[in-house]
Amino acid sequence: MIISCNKVVLFFIQFCLLLSPLHAGGVSEGEFAPDSKVEIVVPASTGGGSEIIARALAETMQKTQVIHAPIVVEYKPGGSGAAAISYANSRAHSDQVLFVANTSHILRMMFDTGSLTLTPIARMAVDPILVVVPTESPFHSLADLVSAAQERRVFIGTADTLDRYCVELLRKHTSGDFRSIYYNGAGYIVTGMTHGQLDGGILNPSEAREGIATGELRPIVAFSKLGDSDLFPSVPTFEDLGYDGMRFQLSRYVMGPAGMSDQAVDYWNGVLQQVANSKEWMSSYLVQNRLVGAYLGTDEARAYIELFELPWIADIKESSLVQ
Repeated sequence: MIISCNKVVLFFIQFCLLLSPLHAGGVSEGEFAPDSKVEIVVPASTGGGSEIIARALAETMQKTQVIHAPIVVEYKPGGSGAAAISYANSRAHSDQVLFVANTSHILRMMFDTGSLTLTPIARMAVDPILVVVPTESPFHSLADLVSAAQERRVFIGTADTLDRYCVELLRKHTSGDFRSIYYNGAGYIVTGMTHGQLDGGILNPSEAREGIATGELRPIVAFSKLGDSDLFPSVPTFEDLGYDGMRFQLSRYVMGPAGMSDQAVDYWNGVLQQVANSKEWMSSYLVQNRLVGAYLGTDEARAYIELFELPWIADIKESSLVQ
């Protein structure tokens, strides 16, 4: 299944919204605006895709002056996002806390509690997912990596539950002995590869682009097609190589704590729409990091999660590939 957004998907979401709106709190009276520090919580350490989008959000909000309150980026690695979710939900001023979540964090929440323990506000982008190896590696193709994994254990660096699912898919579809090694962020995965501790890693383009540009890393296969880029001119997909059931992307969301008010959700939805439409966001985040702009407002994002992400996550749970 591919988790992506196109005109057909949007039409279907809009049709379903007409039948059964998913905005949890409905329309609320009153207005909200942050009157003190705004926290953007990063569920990882520095150097990964979550930090990149958090920094881009903060910089774009400040440059475009869509808000005037100070913005602080808080790093809370650990537990595939569990530590950051707990931190965000413990903050006293929940209306002024934003959480940069992605599909893997939804997966983690559903595995841990069976429900979303954050409040979806908007989807900002979708990322392809790559299998990357060090440039000095003897593996020049997926076939090389699979051949090695059928003779010995091959260690792949992961930073969250979805990464680990990718490794388990590799094991399932190739019968290779692929083992997932957990790190607190993509930056540590890159270091592990370049220092010879890992055979490869699961990264997205924003996490891999610097290492590829400097000649330290080489992508060998992607779970979905990449956008046009000089950095990724000829990366095949699993589908290209004849593997079925390994085609999907990562959605990147901004969420709030479970206790965020309806007024704050409406406010941040408007702010994030302005950010997504700004030239600064396009140039400093989407284009620079080779990502696909796929903004969905609150109701559409919640409908997308309900109609597409959660059924796919249920399939993962039933498959027992990730516990």
